[in-house]
Formats: sequence, C-alpha cells, structure tokens
Amino acid sequence: MSKQIDDLKKRSGLPDEAFAKAADQIRVRTERFRQLYANNMQVGISSWDLAITFGEIIGEKEGKPIIEETVRVNMTREIAKVLSIILKNHIDAFEAAYGEIKIPIEPVAPEGAAGIAAQAENQVESQLDKPPAG
Repeated sequence: MSKQIDDLKKRSGLPDEAFAKAADQIRVRTERFRQLYANNMQVGISSWDLAITFGEIIGEKEGKPIIEETVRVNMTREIAKVLSIILKNHIDAFEAAYGEIKIPIEPVAPEGAAGIAAQAENQVESQLDKPPAG
C-alpha cells in the first residue's frame, strides 16, 4: 500500500475493509450491475460529498457536443481522494511502461480552479443558511 493510502487510512476513520487489496476481497455483482463506456464526465460537489456524472458524446448540434449522461456516482470526499490516488498510481505505472498519455485539451472546470473553490464555498454557505430540518 502506498504511503499516501497509509496516511489517508489513518486520518479517514474508514474501516480497514475500505482499503483491502483486491486479492483479499470477495466481489459479487448484483443484477443491477452494468458496464458502461464514458468519454465525458462532469464533477459536482456539495457540502458533504462529490458526484461524477459519466456520459458519452453522441453527436453535435449547433457546434455543441450532445452528451448522453449514463450514470452518476456519488461518494464521500475521502473515497474520492482514495480513488484519485489509485487512478494516479495506475496511470503512473502505465506511462512508465508505455509513455505519456497525451490529453488534447487542458481539463478544467467552466471557471477554472477559482470557480471550483467559489462553487464549493457558495454551496457550503447555502447549507449553513438553511434552518435545520424537522
């Protein structure tokens, strides 16, 4: 396990099972399991979690891509961070073996990093302004 995962494991409070190696897991697929293809994604944030909506670009209309959204995965920020570490480790290993993966454009949010921070701050403030439910 990488040092990043070890550090995150200590701070996260998640059970050890959340960090189990694939060889130490038994995986069962439900009837709802689907394998999907995505060449587009959109990341959304809330006060509590992160969501990634995956889709496929299926065409173009008036110079804009038509994206067929397929699935949204909601997760805690802790699991999102674990996912980012795992993906980085896999991509680093792939690039070490086969060379750099070229990205044709710079992936950024609509308003860039400042927009992401502002969006998060606005969402947190709007949650704090709401009266408690119940």
